[in-house]
Formats: sequence, structure tokens, C-alpha cells
Amino acid sequence: MVTPQANDVRIVQRQPGQPVDHAGRSRTTVDIVAEMDDTMIRDRPRGQVSRDRGMRAGEKIVHAVHVADRVKARIRGSSCLTEKHGLFPLSAATAILPEDAHDAVLPGRPMRVLIVENYQNTPPGVIGRALAEAAASVDLCRAHEGDPLPPDAASHDAIVVLGGAQSALDDETHPYLPALAGLIRGFGEAGKAVLGVCLGAQLVARAYGATNVLGRPLEFGWRPVRATAAGKADRLVAALGDGAPLFHWHTDTFTLPPGAVHLAASGMTAIQAFRIGEAVYGIQFHFEADREVVADWTHEFAEVIAGFDPRWPERLPAELARNSAAADAAGLAIARAWVKLAAARAHRQLQEAALVSAKS
Repeated sequence: MVTPQANDVRIVQRQPGQPVDHAGRSRTTVDIVAEMDDTMIRDRPRGQVSRDRGMRAGEKIVHAVHVADRVKARIRGSSCLTEKHGLFPLSAATAILPEDAHDAVLPGRPMRVLIVENYQNTPPGVIGRALAEAAASVDLCRAHEGDPLPPDAASHDAIVVLGGAQSALDDETHPYLPALAGLIRGFGEAGKAVLGVCLGAQLVARAYGATNVLGRPLEFGWRPVRATAAGKADRLVAALGDGAPLFHWHTDTFTLPPGAVHLAASGMTAIQAFRIGEAVYGIQFHFEADREVVADWTHEFAEVIAGFDPRWPERLPAELARNSAAADAAGLAIARAWVKLAAARAHRQLQEAALVSAKS
């Protein structure tokens, strides 16, 4: 990385009207600051804008997205995102956060979460929304664009690995994949929360010794996902209830990793979710993709979709009306449950470290 932490997205606490500290800003990067009553998000990825697809009425969440995603960020006071503008205040959202919204604020600092992006136009969706609600600090690593992965889990409390068009075994075309699988395993062995989605789930499976199964028939669109008996008792997957329509877009799958708990299945894919230990999750279906993300994918990947489902854009309005309310609710519930789990793990590790320090 050319500049230390040049691609990080930070959520830090501030008081209304408190001036932004410009110390240490690189003249070759842009700080995008979204100010809300007591929270701001600072993104410094070489002039790009951070992404959270989560703006909804009545919630104190920033809506800011990667420029390349072609989604409009609601910015007032400036119509241009260039280095000469420096800082851009976003509109304040007057709202009420969930009661446990600040679960991710650890003693002295926010919870630090690494999000690894493996493909263009694949935002964290409702995961980003849940992290923003919880005032977490997010470092976004665009591994597919060449951003280096951190060497280990030491600097973060949890990791999220997103999806992509490549397989989990495409090491020749994506040479960072073995290191990413190792990093996933490192987080898990350090007792930190892990969440892999779609390709991310396949990489979690790879990291823990499963067999990746490539080139199966395509599973696409909203399809029912049902929890197993173990899934109904799981803190994340229980959000599916007796079954919920979640969005899918994959051909590859995997065997159940040794020692993993099978949590969910669909009609086409036997293993849709699994857990290893207490806090390592692989979820194949795109619970992070709310109606806005799916609509964006329909536009961004129109040529790809036309190759296997030419009428998808015509059907999308009816599919959204039929499925998106239940899918978005289940997805956000899963995301919030994972963020709460990740924060609990981080709190526990801090407490254990304090006990060790007190004894020494």
C-alpha cells in the first residue's frame, strides 16, 4: 500500500459542531466526511467514496457509495468530488438508532472490522448498514484491485469476506486467494468473528479443509432458504424462521468443513450456511443484497444476466414486490446478529487481555 491505511473507512465518535482534525491528511488522497449528529465516516481510498447502501427513513445511517457503483451519494454543498474540495459535509439524518446500536463501541475505541471485496460493484449492503448502526470502524480492502491484505488478524476485531465471480480456487487469476484463505483461518483461530458471503463462504470452507465443488447449475434470484434444526437455534440463521426468500447468484458450492455445523439449505444447494466454533460463519446466499443492491446488479451486470435470463429486467419489479420485504428483513436481522456477535467477541478478548495484564 503506497500510503499507510490509504483505503480505510473509519467511523469515529464526535460531538455536533466539533471541528474535523486535518492532521496527517495526505495531499494525494481525499477525505470524505459524512457528518451526522454524533458520528462521521471518513473514507480515504484515493478519491473514492465509501459505501453503505443502508440509508432508510428514520435511521441515523450514512448513505455513501463507491463512485464506480454509479449510485448517487446524497451530498449537499458540493457537486464535485475532487481533491481540491477536501471535506464534504453530508446531510444530517434525524432519526433513532436501535437500542443496541453502539454495541460495537469498545472501551476507548470502536470495533475494527476488515471487509475484503473480491469483485467490482459488490457492496456490503445490509452488513454495512448494521456496522454503521453499531458505530463500527471499517477498513475496506479491495483485494481484486490489488490492495494488499493485512498480514494477520492483529489490527482488526472481525473480518467480512464478500462475493465475486471467480471461484475460490482461481489462484492463477487471483493470486491473493491463498493468502485470503489463510487470513480467514487466522481470524478464526484468534477467536475473532468471521463472516464469508457467497465466494466468501466458499473461501471460509476452503480455509477449514472442505472440498470446493465448481461449475454446478446456476442458482439465481430469490429462492427459499430453510434453516436446519441447528440453524433454527443459531443466533444468525434463526432469522430465517420457517424459511425466507433470499437472493442467490452462484454455481459453486462446497462440502461441509470438518467439525462445522450445517445451518441452512435451499432446493438447489444442500449447504447454504454453516458455522465453525462459535463465531466463524460461511453463508452462501446473498443476505447482504437488499432491493437496492439487486436493482444495481441488474443494471451493472445486464450483459451477464442477459446471457442466462434475458427477461430478468422485465420480471424484476414483480420479483421485488413478491420477495424483497421478507428478504431485506431477514438479511438485516442476520447482519445485525453477526455484528452483535462480533462485538461480544471483541469485548471478551479485551477483558481477557486486561486480566492477563493485571496478573503479569
